[in-house]
Amino acid sequence: MSKEIWISTGFFHRQDTKQLKERLGINSLLCLHQFWCYAAENFPDGILTGVSVEDIENSTEWDSKPGDFVGALLETGFIKKTENGFSVVFGAVHFEMPEII
Repeated sequence: MSKEIWISTGFFHRQDTKQLKERLGINSLLCLHQFWCYAAENFPDGILTGVSVEDIENSTEWDSKPGDFVGALLETGFIKKTENGFSVVFGAVHFEMPEII
């Protein structure tokens, strides 16, 4: 279980972040962080085997149309659909402290 997530300092300037905010509003960024915390605690490798759309949205405070949040995460590239669930796309976030060079 990972107890921390590491977010890029450029997170708010990334194209995928801007697209998510434009599609679903500022609350979607809070929900994204809540989802990352859920994933880090339960799936530290980022592979969400057996996790459904509903599971992801229930791990957050998403309170709009069911499926929209996960759909937007897929469209913006924050997650990918896998044969057995979903996977986190690492880039803006890491579940372990990144190596410091």
